[in-house]
Amino acid sequence: MNRYYTIIDLLNKMSNDYRYLTWKINCNYVNGLGKTILEIMIYEFPHELLKRKIAFQLESGKVLNHNIKELKGGTDSIVDLLLDLINLERKSIKLNVSK
Repeated sequence: MNRYYTIIDLLNKMSNDYRYLTWKINCNYVNGLGKTILEIMIYEFPHELLKRKIAFQLESGKVLNHNIKELKGGTDSIVDLLLDLINLERKSIKLNVSK
């Protein structure tokens, strides 16, 4: 469960740092034998457009699928992926400000 709290903390940090983002997490699958698949959906305000989607196994933290083009071929760990996503948003803001 420690991994779950780390994931929630990172999602909260992202939505606090970038107020235009919000998130939801859903349980997509549980087999009762230690395999739980969760899906994180990250939305952009004010229109609640789905911006990112990440599926991962809770027990191992392994990322199963995501739609983040900039991070394709990246990491297998959900914690690492969320950290990369936070940095990606930071870079995106810097690029938009400098234009």
